[in-house]
Amino acid sequence: MLSATQLVGFGGSTAGGTAYRYFQMNATASNDGTFVALTEMYVVVGDTEHPTATMSSNTAPSPLVASASSETNGAAWYAFNDVISGGSTWNTGSVGGAGYLRIDLGSGNEVVATAVKFIGNDTAVRSPRDWTFEGSNDASSWDVLNSQTGISWTSKEEKTFTL
Repeated sequence: MLSATQLVGFGGSTAGGTAYRYFQMNATASNDGTFVALTEMYVVVGDTEHPTATMSSNTAPSPLVASASSETNGAAWYAFNDVISGGSTWNTGSVGGAGYLRIDLGSGNEVVATAVKFIGNDTAVRSPRDWTFEGSNDASSWDVLNSQTGISWTSKEEKTFTL
């Protein structure tokens, strides 16, 4: 059951029922201008959060693959490992916060997402302020499913955005 803040998104290709294999959060800024960091990211389908398995590396368990524009200070899979405490976060590692975090659900595991759920960083100002959430079936052509600007956070706050 989702207990996070609900915000209505726009531009949702999911409204037409498009199923996607790849999903990514493409951050353009954090609230303090340093880097963007996330504790967890889930693709939501009804009451189910994807990935449904807990990741233990960027490629495990199969067929899941987590990737990111940078893993300087935190591996991509950290955002999919269901660990909320202990410094297990992914971040862009770049000044200004630009970068992406991506999950590949694997061939044959496409889903029609209804929302995206984020758990922000323990340093709230490093959680994403501006971003797009996108879906793809080839990891090169992306459809924008939700776009947000000016989002503020508290420490490790859960936020859910409808698509």
